[in-house]
Amino acid sequence: MHKITKFYILLVLAVIIAGSAFAWQFFKARQITVKPITIPLISDGYYEIPTNEDPILGNPGAPLTLIMFSDFACSDCQKKYSILTDFVKAHPQAARLFLKFSPQPSLFFKANDFAYRGAICADKQNKFWDYNDLLIKTKDPNNQTTLEENINDLKINTNTWKDCLVEPLTQQKIAGVTALSQTLGITKVPNIYINNKRLNLDTDPNLSDLLSKLVTK
Repeated sequence: MHKITKFYILLVLAVIIAGSAFAWQFFKARQITVKPITIPLISDGYYEIPTNEDPILGNPGAPLTLIMFSDFACSDCQKKYSILTDFVKAHPQAARLFLKFSPQPSLFFKANDFAYRGAICADKQNKFWDYNDLLIKTKDPNNQTTLEENINDLKINTNTWKDCLVEPLTQQKIAGVTALSQTLGITKVPNIYINNKRLNLDTDPNLSDLLSKLVTK
């Protein structure tokens, strides 16, 4: 009987000690202050992004340079494209826009670059921006038949355009932008750079207001 009583006393003491230790750790945990990590709206890092061979919308010597990596199949890309092009057209001397294609593969399909090859070939006929304006209104921009029907409205020489689609140089340009996207660490689109500094789109900024403020500085 004496041994049983001693056992229970030791058990109670062990529970009290364990409870006290837990209470102390809980108290210490409540004293910890976690500082949120603030990601700047525009990155501090400068990214080298070649644009020498890219078509320009706006003033080639403008102080504000906008570069967008896009995918025609991305709905948010279409919205951002409209905002950027409208802004540049409203401030043609203050801003310039470059558009780069970064086709994104889906879970079940590889990236389709047909629409992007089409843009490169439209540029050879000075219809790059008209072509892109058309594509953001197209439900299935990578459908070759639909796209060929739509480009007739742009007064493009269709035969020349089709020949360009399969030229090695066209494929090389697509491959070059894909490699550049990987170098920059781009894993999703849209991806926008302002004067070669990455814009943090995760903060869901009001893009029009932000650009207007940069122009009025």
